[in-house]
Amino acid sequence: MWRQAGEAFGQASDRVGVAECLLAQAVLVVGDNQSEAGRLVGEAIELARAEKERPLAMAQVLYRGGAGFFQRSMLGVAERLWLEVLTIHERVVPDSLEMAQTLHSLGVAVGSRGDLETAEAYFKRALVIRERLVPDTLDVAHTLNNLGVLAGNRGDLAEAEAYYKRALTIYERLIPDSREMANTLNNLGVLARRRDDLAGAEAYYTQALAIYKQIAPGSREMANTLNNLGGLADNRGDLEAAEAYYEGALAIYARYWPDTQEMANTLNN
Repeated sequence: MWRQAGEAFGQASDRVGVAECLLAQAVLVVGDNQSEAGRLVGEAIELARAEKERPLAMAQVLYRGGAGFFQRSMLGVAERLWLEVLTIHERVVPDSLEMAQTLHSLGVAVGSRGDLETAEAYFKRALVIRERLVPDTLDVAHTLNNLGVLAGNRGDLAEAEAYYKRALTIYERLIPDSREMANTLNNLGVLARRRDDLAGAEAYYTQALAIYKQIAPGSREMANTLNNLGGLADNRGDLEAAEAYYEGALAIYARYWPDTQEMANTLNN
């Protein structure tokens, strides 16, 4: 179907349509034939570089193609396509929200493959644009949260906490008691624990747990938070509370995620 549509677009000299069909085919075949998928992606990129009349429409096609590959964990291909999108945005709509979204997506992609320094650079560029054009929005909060994760990974706990708290302020105002807010509270709890602020960690974990119980009971996040609370109770010598938390986590892992490392760790505890 996509091949026939591509031929029709080609006859109409519609580079955007042809590129979309090529990328759709590439996503479909990548699991069985990565070489063919790579060839199709290359053709789509050549068309994109030749397109002068509708560059933003082409950018949207390439972005969607990158998202398709990202969903299939083909991070290198996603990054390749999104870099082409960024080139278009830098030329046609510099410092736009579209460009910020592409920068954010690139940060996620390169961070997922372990290049944390480059990921941070992309997120910071995205944040500058978003804070200027759409301050105090969820997009800003999401980028702040990702920067918090990266700062924590490199050991800068103070910077990570600052990012998380800025994100939390936005979540509290726009989407209180949401999964995003609970995840950020849990991240703040992890930072507090790393600083040996056990009381602070417990307060954050307890707030996160209350939200998970409300909106995501039985979720992996809830089980992880129960585990974290169990560890704190264990450290302060409250073995009865620790056991209750661990058993709560174990019940969730056993039901939904058996034979995982989390379940093995909880059994060990």
